[in-house]
Amino acid sequence: GKGLNSGIFFRCIPGEYQNGYEAQIHNDFSLSPPRKYVIGKVEVLSPAKDFGTGAIYRRAPARKASAKDGEWFTMTIIARGRHLSTWVNGIQQVDWTDDRPAHDNPRAGYRAKAGAVSIQGHDPTTDLSFRNIRYAELTGGR
Repeated sequence: GKGLNSGIFFRCIPGEYQNGYEAQIHNDFSLSPPRKYVIGKVEVLSPAKDFGTGAIYRRAPARKASAKDGEWFTMTIIARGRHLSTWVNGIQQVDWTDDRPAHDNPRAGYRAKAGAVSIQGHDPTTDLSFRNIRYAELTGGR
């Protein structure tokens, strides 16, 4: 759909609706005007409306538009300790380290614990399909 808004939530708190980190799906990417967010005590200007597809919502904006409305795209999300990375269509969007103090709630600080993965349909206008979803636990060294 056009201008859809969705996301993949991960490391969610068990039993709490989509309370985790969110890899954003929002193709309405624009370099201007930037949007202001306060993350912790720091004000961040996002170059993308709602941070763009591949962003870690309200934490790290996407680097560029790599997905288009009405077309399939591939998103890869890797969460290894404090280091979170995403790719959209093979282009890295986020390479971010969550250096906030540890907290059970990822909205308030760094959440290390594993948790549920959840797919968001933000609102009734979200017309989005998913296919070939793969989930794997990372083990061993880098």
